[in-house]
Amino acid sequence: MTPYEEKPWLSSYNAGQPHTITPQFTDALSIFRAAADRAPASPAIHYFDATLSYAEVDTLSDALAVALSSRGCTRGERVALYLQNVPQFVIGLVAAWKLGAIAVPVNPMNRARELRLVLADSGAKVLICHESLYADVVSGLFDAERGGQGGGASPLALPEVITTSELDFQTRADPRLFAAAKRQSADGVPDLLALVQEHLGQSPAPVALSANDVAMLVYTSGTTGVPKGAMNTHGNVAFNAQVYRDWIGLREGGPILGVAPLFHITGLVGHVAAAFICAAPLVLACRFEPGVVLEAIRDRRVEFTIGSITVFIALMNHPEATREHFATLGKIYSGGAPIPPSVVEQFQARFGHYILDRKKDMIVAAGYKVWPREVEDVLYTHPAVREAAVVGIPDAYRGETVKAVVSLKPQASVTPEALLAWCKERMAAYKYPRVVEIIDELPKTVTGKILRRELRG
Repeated sequence: MTPYEEKPWLSSYNAGQPHTITPQFTDALSIFRAAADRAPASPAIHYFDATLSYAEVDTLSDALAVALSSRGCTRGERVALYLQNVPQFVIGLVAAWKLGAIAVPVNPMNRARELRLVLADSGAKVLICHESLYADVVSGLFDAERGGQGGGASPLALPEVITTSELDFQTRADPRLFAAAKRQSADGVPDLLALVQEHLGQSPAPVALSANDVAMLVYTSGTTGVPKGAMNTHGNVAFNAQVYRDWIGLREGGPILGVAPLFHITGLVGHVAAAFICAAPLVLACRFEPGVVLEAIRDRRVEFTIGSITVFIALMNHPEATREHFATLGKIYSGGAPIPPSVVEQFQARFGHYILDRKKDMIVAAGYKVWPREVEDVLYTHPAVREAAVVGIPDAYRGETVKAVVSLKPQASVTPEALLAWCKERMAAYKYPRVVEIIDELPKTVTGKILRRELRG
């Protein structure tokens, strides 16, 4: 019998944990409908001082689906969501599913060239975006396309555009996020909430979705080349939502913090779908600002979240962070990059929570294996270090050698030589970094994952 057939990993499962998962739902829309049916009055979205119930999201997404249908969006068509973490993203996602359409989440940091690539590759029929993104990016791109100056090998089929504002729904207008925000509707471009109001009370024709139908076309970050659209089926989304609920142990109605970008697969499954399967509220704050997020965790009594380690480092280093902010958080998960144990220990000591992560990455220096996380852990024990990343760089003699790039805490000061000596005193000779670079900010993706390839130069 092979090791795979023996399944030795089953011995590590918790007592009573099933060895297999039987999918409860066929598709992601069924998960949402089940939540709306059993908990219509329960909160589905918290957005600053606004709360939308599952019944309200159901009604709003019905109306938007009818509006999309009137614009030629039918089963199999693509609906691009060029939005921050706002309620309209969730409403647009569900509306697309109600038509049997495919959602195309788009990074709101994308500029014209990047947006064009996604629109051309996906063949999006409709683009829902912020008013600010329409003014800054979309209108210029479309004007260039109409003038034959789009820059592509062939003309872009321009999608219908619907705009919306991050100021909608909420009334707090927190200056930490919205100081520069303003309404800027464009002539001839419909507003999402106006369209919803126009079709309020109407419902689209029912659709039957299968596990093999594509729910979302999620584009890679392009770290190894041109971004590629990954087809996520309804069965995939439904299964993984159930994994979150059953294996992490999320409870019915337990608030989930949407700290990862919703355009990213972590946000789409670990936040949106996980909230739906638990009929739980999804707590949104437009984009990440540590002080705002801390207040959201405390005020909305968040119980679970998953995000990059840089998110938790930022929260831990916020001057106003206290145990009270994290009192209701029962489960915190992180992925995308390994977490130095010292960060976990500091977080646990300050807030009483343990962060679960994954292990990855290895450097081979002179034939010896060096795990970046071990070196990073030593660097994080230095009182001046705020963030650290360790990478392998080419070395004529050793093949690869260890390079460390760090940023410092406010008002902290230390030299590269001092950090190298710090590591040398605490590690085997083949492990300590031969190169130490201090920079203001480590380069990251919008999800907070450190861009290690940019540190190898």
